[in-house]
Amino acid sequence: MKLKIWTAVTLLSLMAFTGCAATPDAGTDNSTGIVKESDTIPNTTKEDAVTADPSPDASSKISAETADQLAAQKKIENVKSIALKDMDGNKIDKAFSEDDIQNIVSAYNESTVQDTSYVAMITGSTMVITLEDDSTVTITSYGDKNNIVAAASTGESYHLSCPAIASILLEKAE
Repeated sequence: MKLKIWTAVTLLSLMAFTGCAATPDAGTDNSTGIVKESDTIPNTTKEDAVTADPSPDASSKISAETADQLAAQKKIENVKSIALKDMDGNKIDKAFSEDDIQNIVSAYNESTVQDTSYVAMITGSTMVITLEDDSTVTITSYGDKNNIVAAASTGESYHLSCPAIASILLEKAE
């Protein structure tokens, strides 16, 4: 008898721990815990989907409004310095002229945000752009000649179409 009580207590404790004994969520039949057909989310049709194309390179998953907001959010100016680092984090001895810096800033600011997946790896160099307020934008390549990943020191990150910067990151170190 004690074994049966101990087994029942253990089973109930386990059910409570895993959530099996929890009350059903809203949208379910409270007596059976079964989701009713009327509670399901209706499928959207192709006509309901947002089909705005903010740029030729951007994903059709992003609306024009969202793309514009992200572009404004990622914009950089007042660059203090740009440095390249190899895959081990060592600084590459390459100086950028004022024209080079302006071209890189323009390419970054005009790049389009991609709402597509990418391989999370680093190939080639890493570019660190330091702004006048000492915040940074770290740009990495994953081997694609057109796309890069930019991560701001403020926490935002972007998958961008930016062939100009991608080509710099994929250049062979001399």
